[in-house]
Amino acid sequence: MTSHRRTRRFAIVAGAAAACLLAISPAAHAGARAWSDGYGNVGHGEIVFDRKEIVVCDSRNDTDRVGVEYEVAYGPFRRTALLQAGPRRGCKIDNVLLGTITSAKFCYGGDVSSGPGSYRHCNNTARF
Repeated sequence: MTSHRRTRRFAIVAGAAAACLLAISPAAHAGARAWSDGYGNVGHGEIVFDRKEIVVCDSRNDTDRVGVEYEVAYGPFRRTALLQAGPRRGCKIDNVLLGTITSAKFCYGGDVSSGPGSYRHCNNTARF
């Protein structure tokens, strides 16, 4: 086989593989939905449909904070993280580089950390 034929065959195979990946990618996310939760006019949290980005926003200038406690899975590994905003009005954004977000719950109160003695209220945990 000549070098030109091999190059052409490789280009055709690579193009077909790329077309398959582009066709499959949207289908993989077709069933996924974005998640959002909040509490009245205190604030809200959102996770985009691909489970890679999370946003939490405090809607008021007061003494309370808002947060989203979420779990990230990467193969057999799991970790829990907390993204919080407040007490001043504003938003925080975080991205997941490895793995995807598998659960989340919106929390609000004077201290939204999950440690002992924290003062917080949390909505029900959503699992994805």
